[in-house]
Amino acid sequence: MKLKKIALIGLFVVLVGITGLMLLQSMKSTLGTQTESQTEDEVVLEVPAQIADQEVLISRVTMPSNGWVVARGIEDGKLGQIIEISPFLEKGEYKKVIIPLGEFYNGEELIAVIYEDQNADGIFNGLDLPKLDSKGLMIARSVKTGEEVEGLSEAGMSGMLHNMPGMADMIQIRYTNTGFVPKNIEVPAGSLVEFINESDREMWVASDTHPTHERLATFDQFRSYPKGGVYRYLFDKPGTWPYHDHISPADEGIITVR
Repeated sequence: MKLKKIALIGLFVVLVGITGLMLLQSMKSTLGTQTESQTEDEVVLEVPAQIADQEVLISRVTMPSNGWVVARGIEDGKLGQIIEISPFLEKGEYKKVIIPLGEFYNGEELIAVIYEDQNADGIFNGLDLPKLDSKGLMIARSVKTGEEVEGLSEAGMSGMLHNMPGMADMIQIRYTNTGFVPKNIEVPAGSLVEFINESDREMWVASDTHPTHERLATFDQFRSYPKGGVYRYLFDKPGTWPYHDHISPADEGIITVR
């Protein structure tokens, strides 16, 4: 009788162990699926270290939306002109993407940047912009070292966002520790204005009136960006549009669209 009880206890322990292992395996499978799902939308840009002469090799890129990988100059941490672009890439993953370097390349240091097709027309133009991460910073890698270029914004370009022939300049407003510079501008309808945070605090650009922003409701950053962050807005509606920084509402300006 005693042996029978021991056998039953042993069988129970074995069954509990098997059930526990099955449950643990099920949990691992579930967690693995969640991880894969979470990384599906991750933006990947892999660039091998190389000496760019006639072309730039992108070993792997996942495009979050349709667009291009752009080879762009950089000097002392400041962005230079766009040199060349990759073939048009639809949303998805690509390997061994080649960017040929043409007559506009003069040997300057290069970075590779992911750009999005803003107009969904498959044509690279002045309205197509770099893909920004959650902090409002560009996704870029050094061509020379292959390393990620961190904290890179359009700061310091003085209105020279796109310098390839036939491309329109972007109008830039810098947000500094003393406010917006310039704070009052006049632009034609259809102009793209870029706000760059060069201050030592958060930036949140928004239309008047504070704090509801109802004057031009779509002209609202909707969240703050740290130093180096970039916010862009396409002004297609004529009128006079006062704006301010939502965090420091005394910092204000006016954009007149004719």
